[in-house]
Amino acid sequence: KGGDASEAINVSKDVASMVIGKQGVMIKQIHQESGAQVIVQQPPVGDGDQSADRTVHIRGTPEAVAAAKASIMEIMERQKTTAQAREAYTQRESSSSQAQEVFMIATKSVAAIIGKGGAMIKSIKQSTGCNIVIESKHDAGDSQEREVRLRGDPEQIAAARAMIEEKVAASKAEREAYQAKRNEGRGRREGGAPRG
Repeated sequence: KGGDASEAINVSKDVASMVIGKQGVMIKQIHQESGAQVIVQQPPVGDGDQSADRTVHIRGTPEAVAAAKASIMEIMERQKTTAQAREAYTQRESSSSQAQEVFMIATKSVAAIIGKGGAMIKSIKQSTGCNIVIESKHDAGDSQEREVRLRGDPEQIAAARAMIEEKVAASKAEREAYQAKRNEGRGRREGGAPRG
């Protein structure tokens, strides 16, 4: 037909698969909605490079070709977004597979590490860049110890652990000093100090 137009678009293997759709559903839909004939040219069978780009041929009236092309460009954009999301997820996963260290602390010391309103643990995270997760009271049950999980690079983990152990030691010293003071007071009451 004299009024027919045609266009060829190079697309990646993934986009070509999306244009065709499962059992050809998408390519049929594009044809029905646009009225254009859409053919995805596959590489020859036996061609070593099956990952090469595919060519999508569109034929029909100028309006139909434009409509089909718009649908294919939309699919390309969607695939690009999906690929970016997948890449971001992979990066997150690889960062989450950084070094990890797990150790136990006394349940009594947890409050000192978390701080008022979580201020202390937030400060440790920010100053070291280390991800810190302390086992919840619910998960720990009646245990006298809680699990502390550190994740980051070795330097971040070492810095965070040092700060946590410093807080644990200070918390323990405070408890012991308080206990000694109470014992001393109790002993004085029980013994009755002699009057001069």
